[in-house]
Amino acid sequence: MAKASGFRSLPTETVQQIIGYLAIEEPSSVKNLQQEPSLCLLESDDKPLKNLSLTCRSLRNLVFSFLFQFLRFGFSVLTPESTQGDNADACLKDLYTLSRFVSRYALASGVRSLTIFFPVQTDLGGHYLHSFRHKLLAFALGEINPGRLTLIASAAVLGKIAQLHVDQRDIWAFGKKIHVLSLRQPGELAGPSRDSRRISAGRGPGDSLYDLRPWNGVTINEGSCIGAYGTYEYYHKRTPSIIRGNGGFPGHYLPERRKLLAHVTSFEYVAIFPLPSHMFDLSQILQCLPSLISLSTKLTPASDASRDILEDKEALGKANISDLWMETTRAYENLAKEIAIWSGSVKFREWRSRDDRIEIDGIVGPILVGWETREPLVWERFGGEDDNQ
Repeated sequence: MAKASGFRSLPTETVQQIIGYLAIEEPSSVKNLQQEPSLCLLESDDKPLKNLSLTCRSLRNLVFSFLFQFLRFGFSVLTPESTQGDNADACLKDLYTLSRFVSRYALASGVRSLTIFFPVQTDLGGHYLHSFRHKLLAFALGEINPGRLTLIASAAVLGKIAQLHVDQRDIWAFGKKIHVLSLRQPGELAGPSRDSRRISAGRGPGDSLYDLRPWNGVTINEGSCIGAYGTYEYYHKRTPSIIRGNGGFPGHYLPERRKLLAHVTSFEYVAIFPLPSHMFDLSQILQCLPSLISLSTKLTPASDASRDILEDKEALGKANISDLWMETTRAYENLAKEIAIWSGSVKFREWRSRDDRIEIDGIVGPILVGWETREPLVWERFGGEDDNQ
């Protein structure tokens, strides 16, 4: 029998260390949360570990557990017509398949992030909705319990999973699109949890997704709002969103739920040309996060994106480009005014914009009294209660 040569002849410990270096880079589903939500978040052309696992059985055995550090799973395309009105029942079957796979290969302890995708056509409903929600959370936060949990779905589906009200009266103007909700918890608290059965039975530490783990980071990406700009009196439209008050994301109208996100120190919000009025909803959330330190916002398309939505006539529809930029300016003005009012009484001290296609400092700077520009597109509050602590 020929002796192994080259890479395969190295000691197993050395090979594992090399594999570990290849596994460090996070996939697009984690890195590209600032992009407009789409199926591309689940895809990547860079697959060094997968390619290595295909070379021979011995390397596949060494690589296998690393392949699922950043676990991604997409539910089937479901519509009420294809499932006799009970999408939740069909999703339960998909979830059971995923759970069996993770259990069979003992993958749970190695999963660092879990990304779950629901096709935009999905409209969760039916008799099994309650059961599906609890089993999904039991799997995600019990069996897996990753450092990062990302849900990619329509606002309506996110609302049903997180038990949040989503106002859909103007969804016709915005179009049914994909949103992203990504939650992060301290790494030392991640790993398979013993309370998965209690969560599944609806007897976890709380009845909200936000109360089940001490999340310290939140990312919300609501995608493009351009569709609404092509409608009559677009400025009166209500954005279908999980961050609106009156039963939505824990916020201004639900003071008793502020404790649910008491550990959040960083908040990232992404939307492409959101309506200025929606910034008041965002502000109400931020001031209800007692531990918030930093905020990141992105309200315009990336200048280096492979697809410039402003050059896409179909995406623009009847929207007037001048309205898009005018309302983005107003959105930053509204948010800056809100932050200037309440930021002095909380720990919040850093605001970072990721928009490089609009002159923001001239908009925000004069409004944020007591703040200074630390570097381009980054403002830092000086003075306040925490400076002497």
